[in-house]
Amino acid sequence: MTRIGNFVITRHHPLTGIDVSDDRHSLAGFSLSGDAADALARFAEIEKDARLGRWRWPSNPDFVVYPPSESHKVTVFRESTGEQYLYARTSPTFADPVAKLSEWPAAALAYFEAHPEPPKPWHDAKYGEVWVVRAKSEWSDEVIETVRSVTTTFRFMDVNARHAAIDITSPLIVTAERIYSKAGA
Repeated sequence: MTRIGNFVITRHHPLTGIDVSDDRHSLAGFSLSGDAADALARFAEIEKDARLGRWRWPSNPDFVVYPPSESHKVTVFRESTGEQYLYARTSPTFADPVAKLSEWPAAALAYFEAHPEPPKPWHDAKYGEVWVVRAKSEWSDEVIETVRSVTTTFRFMDVNARHAAIDITSPLIVTAERIYSKAGA
């Protein structure tokens, strides 16, 4: 028996479902079949997950994933044990597409696949534009200009050519701001 607000919910055998009664008004309860009871429980779980801002792994609902924090890592939480682990989208664990992942990273990977990162504005950088880019490397806040590489992939390169080029889709780029664009570019 579980009390939720003014309602008393009694769970019976999976085939007979649950009984719900409102003891405040002394109403006769109603029963739900096993399937309807499971659907109601799942609905309540979905509502709770949405309220808590978390995502439940469809392949194993015991795992919930909390969105990236300021560290850009998701928290994978196993409800039955209380264990939790952090995973970044760029984790080397995900590098081998044929590797068999344990449940923890598999849940994180499923989250990342269900929630793809939106493209960054600098992914559409055009030839001749000038950007200020902050990247995880030995340089920061360098003014760099986009140039066309031999493969026609745009790359960022320091205007003084002091640093090697970095691909505009590199995960090392944290932020970028376009500060100049040629007319018609």
